[in-house]
Amino acid sequence: MRHDPRARNRRCTRCGEVRLLEEFPPHKKTRDGRGSICRSCRRRMARAYRRLNQEHYRRIARESRRRHYFPGKFAALSPEEAAKRHSREVAKQALKDGRLRRPDRCQACGEPAGPTLRIEMHHPDYARPLDVRFLCSLCHGREHQRFADDLPDPWENGLGRTIAASPLPNEGEGAGVRGLGVRECVLAD
Repeated sequence: MRHDPRARNRRCTRCGEVRLLEEFPPHKKTRDGRGSICRSCRRRMARAYRRLNQEHYRRIARESRRRHYFPGKFAALSPEEAAKRHSREVAKQALKDGRLRRPDRCQACGEPAGPTLRIEMHHPDYARPLDVRFLCSLCHGREHQRFADDLPDPWENGLGRTIAASPLPNEGEGAGVRGLGVRECVLAD
């Protein structure tokens, strides 16, 4: 039986039901541009095929995870850069999984996160990817500057909790509010 290209209905060759033409997926090689098997039958066929070939799809997923989440994909990087990338990927995945929780305040200065202040992850040791400190962008930059200048670690002697915001010069009273005139975080005396 030939299909009339002007017809609005078609019989599915799989289930035999008469359905609207819109319920058949597009097919470039047919006269009316629609396939002969309805979408619900195609969906059932795809699910059955996937169930029969589960091991194949699991192998594909494993290979994809290996490529995307493990350091083998960073082979072209230097060993230090590969370790950094790996630690960041593991920590991001832990945040997504719920093994890590991003606090709403900086762990160094205590400033709350907001539209003008991001809380970022800092890895003191890339060999331990889940050992992270959540710092505001200002404290995070200061922490990296400390490593560049080879200064002592304020976390070791308890000074990490006594950090306060300093206002910009010439701002007057009330300038110590984050995002409204605060330049940086400094250690309080």
